[in-house]
Amino acid sequence: LSLHDALSIYIQPFLTANNLTIAGSGTATMGYRTVSLGGRTDNYETDARHFAIGVDGAFKGWDYKASLTLSNSQLTDTAAGGYSDFDNLSAAIASGAYDPVLNTGTSALSSTVLSSQFSKSVSNLNSLHFGAQHDLFELAGGASILALGADYAYTHYTFGPSALLQSQSGFSTQPASSDYPVGGSYGAVPFDASRTNWGAYSEILLPVTKKFEVTASARYDSYSKTHSNYVFSTAVDSVTGLQNQIANADLGNTFSSATGKLSFRFVPIESLLLRGSYGSGFKAPNISDIAGALTFGGSTSGSYACPFPGSAGCLPGSAQYDLVAGPNGLSGAAGLKPETSNQWTVGFRFDPSKSLSIGLDLWDVKIKNQVLSSGIAEQVGFANPTQYSNLFINPYKDPAGFTTIAFQQVPFNGGLAEYQGIDWDFSYRTKFDFGGFVARWTGTQMLKQQYTFGPGLPFNTDLGVYGPDQQVRSEERRVGKECRSR
Repeated sequence: LSLHDALSIYIQPFLTANNLTIAGSGTATMGYRTVSLGGRTDNYETDARHFAIGVDGAFKGWDYKASLTLSNSQLTDTAAGGYSDFDNLSAAIASGAYDPVLNTGTSALSSTVLSSQFSKSVSNLNSLHFGAQHDLFELAGGASILALGADYAYTHYTFGPSALLQSQSGFSTQPASSDYPVGGSYGAVPFDASRTNWGAYSEILLPVTKKFEVTASARYDSYSKTHSNYVFSTAVDSVTGLQNQIANADLGNTFSSATGKLSFRFVPIESLLLRGSYGSGFKAPNISDIAGALTFGGSTSGSYACPFPGSAGCLPGSAQYDLVAGPNGLSGAAGLKPETSNQWTVGFRFDPSKSLSIGLDLWDVKIKNQVLSSGIAEQVGFANPTQYSNLFINPYKDPAGFTTIAFQQVPFNGGLAEYQGIDWDFSYRTKFDFGGFVARWTGTQMLKQQYTFGPGLPFNTDLGVYGPDQQVRSEERRVGKECRSR
């Protein structure tokens, strides 16, 4: 807005009359909200398309299935009221058609109202699957069954902000105009990334006896690097003051791993089922953990002494510093690694009557190289600046123009994580002459939740407390209670 006009018309006469002056450079800022336009409203529209085709049949004793799935989802965000165009609003004020202080000439605001599309997000997931199974040999409990299969998937995600939303982002994709939506967010950066992955698996069912069966399975997965069409330099261009977009690139690492699982099912008596399993797991980092841009994320929630005393970005006393957030697109040892895990579960289901069923399972999951997408917590980084010196940018130019220090919160592989709990499932049902009654109670009691920020570091927890990763988790979760009659 024309702060100079507001200052000269409304503030300066008061200062002059009272023999007052504005200290410093004589500049001022003014907060503004267009109340006359009403509440800010967005129109969100989702368009989802899903196409699937498949075939199944039998060939030489093998039962097979093959399928092709093409999924597309689009989400658009359009301004539907309450937002105004900065350039048009400034012109209305400068011409005198609208006075934001006296709120006169509100009819002139109609030409400033935004009704354009803010952004469009598109997600594509295409997959191809083939599986087949065949009876192998007879056991005391029946025929053993072998299953084989493979699948392939292509994932592509884009986020296209409008020119207004890209304004003042600090990246070379922002428009030359300084126009932006008044009352809305801006400084957005476009995103366009894709990845392919494939896997092959096998599984065998062994009914050892009529009451005891064992299942063994194995799988191999492979993920390509993430291809990004928006890759930016980390350094600021000395001429334009922007982070320049560079050539398209494949980011991160390739990921592959073999995993397996062994499980059993035992029915000693008709009303009791005992079950258990042990297996290994593998999870590749998300595309958004690898591709994207490192952007300004505001200031720290706490105040800290300068982590590098005497350096250019130091602020006096205890102060808030800047946070920047984004992906980790590095390759090799500096890039992200996949998560690997080992997990087991043991439990039972007991049906003492036709009306009552009780299920209980104790489980444990241990994860190595857990990907923490939110990055190192600010409290941890500022308490150990030497250890995390590579995550500090010093000096860093804040969007407001002053020099400070910024701490990067980017995804990284933590050391170890362990989760343990008990799942329960109780249900009761009965019938009456006039209908039936069903009651069900399910939930999970967390027994253990702990993690480290790196190999050899002590364990932390968020279970019932506010942890150092700025998260808190309840000791009881996924609880569901249901009662119905008919």
